[in-house]
Amino acid sequence: MWCWRCVGVINPADDTTPYIPQVSCPASNVIIKDGSRGRSGGKMVVCYYSLPHTGSPSPAPLLPRDLDPSLCTHLVVNGAQVVNASITPLQPQNLKVYTDVVRLKQQVPGLQVLLSLHHGLVTLAKDRLAVSMFAYMAGRFLKCHGFDGLNVDWEGPVPRTYTDVGVKTAPALSYLLLQLNNALKLASHPPMLLTATVGSSSNSIDSLYDADVLKKLVDFVSVRCYNFHMYSPLLPFTGHNAPLRPAPNDHGYWQTLNLQWAVRHWLKVGLPSSQLVAGISTFGRTWKLKASEWNSVGSPAKGPGMFNGTMTYPETCIFLQEGATQHYDSSRLAPYATRDNDWISYEDPTSLTQKVTWVMEEDVAGVMLEDLNSDDWAGICGGVRYPLLHTASHALVENK
Repeated sequence: MWCWRCVGVINPADDTTPYIPQVSCPASNVIIKDGSRGRSGGKMVVCYYSLPHTGSPSPAPLLPRDLDPSLCTHLVVNGAQVVNASITPLQPQNLKVYTDVVRLKQQVPGLQVLLSLHHGLVTLAKDRLAVSMFAYMAGRFLKCHGFDGLNVDWEGPVPRTYTDVGVKTAPALSYLLLQLNNALKLASHPPMLLTATVGSSSNSIDSLYDADVLKKLVDFVSVRCYNFHMYSPLLPFTGHNAPLRPAPNDHGYWQTLNLQWAVRHWLKVGLPSSQLVAGISTFGRTWKLKASEWNSVGSPAKGPGMFNGTMTYPETCIFLQEGATQHYDSSRLAPYATRDNDWISYEDPTSLTQKVTWVMEEDVAGVMLEDLNSDDWAGICGGVRYPLLHTASHALVENK
């Protein structure tokens, strides 16, 4: 059966001109199902999935056939970009992967699959005419490939990146969301989902976004409550990637670098709790210590550590099994581990359960995990596949 013509693929004969190819889309691909929250006690579990691609640092990339989204209410696919005001796959073979991922809706009733966009959005937002054209074509592309909606991933350095391209970020994002709302909701039958992924630092919340616009135009907002610390030459000290709360001796700016502050500040600026999804990372951050005997939180580091500064959960398990020393910061409710000059901050089932329990107490919409690729999807740690996802889903049910 022939469906909508897909818009947004670049003509191979001319890499600057978008064209509209005819694509055969299975009938099942254009069915948009209602979401179900029954699997997680009425709360959302938003699962990020990054498509396998050439040059991926993972020696064993997570393929669609190895996904288990049975515990997810929403599956957000990261594998596209904006080129010439059109959605374009990161790689040509991604079109087939889209089909494989969307077919998972047949196995998991109520699952909703969204496509996430980040690359190219800032450049697009400079041109309002291009934004209007993009919104119209985005709806056609999403329907053709069976997606239930679009996630706008709008986050970045403050303020340099956006200033460099001449974009005043909050108005630009607001206009982009307005046009997408018109195309994906008002002009689409049935309406599609429109969501956003946003930052959690005080600078980004106050300068990149307009909470009043977000709550009116999107279905929910996923807040990245992590990346609070990573190695930087300007701040060469160890720290937790995603602490739940501040320590008593954290003051000023340092008191804002945690999940509790980020969630409460988003609520303070006007985002309703019913639309706020708290993001939790499945990956950890690594540092190379200047001296192995200085290995506490805040110790001096000389560079990023193993795996160029980022570590998956199974890699963390192997690190621990090989003799690393586990530590637990009871003030910030966050684990870390050390061995010789290596220092890692990571998430484990205990810290993740504490985060989900606190999230439930705040009565926000649910949790987001970024990403399934960094969870132990092969079950090499303890024989259970996706242990962090299972922990999050179980904690939501237990605390409902």
